[in-house]
Amino acid sequence: MGDKRKAGNIDIKGNISGNIAYQSDYVTQTNINNNNEVKKALEEIIRHAKQIEDDSERSQAELNTEILREAVERNDVDKIKTVLGLLRNSIGTISALTTIAKFFGLAP
Repeated sequence: MGDKRKAGNIDIKGNISGNIAYQSDYVTQTNINNNNEVKKALEEIIRHAKQIEDDSERSQAELNTEILREAVERNDVDKIKTVLGLLRNSIGTISALTTIAKFFGLAP
């Protein structure tokens, strides 16, 4: 039996991938897969986290970078905002944090 999902009162059968847009009053969708700027910013944040000398601080920063990466993939703006604040405390204010914040409308 194939994969079956519902979108409102519409049955969707088969695989769902690519550029899909659901319309709703309260949905914001961002496709970051094609955004090299965000990918590069995440890579820079990971590099900075790995350079932290204190083992426990580095481990926490690396965990937070993974949480950030997952939040970016899911477009979870609330989690992105929280984790950016945590990372700012551990790796300092770097342009990569600002890049991600601006991309998701969290910076002026």
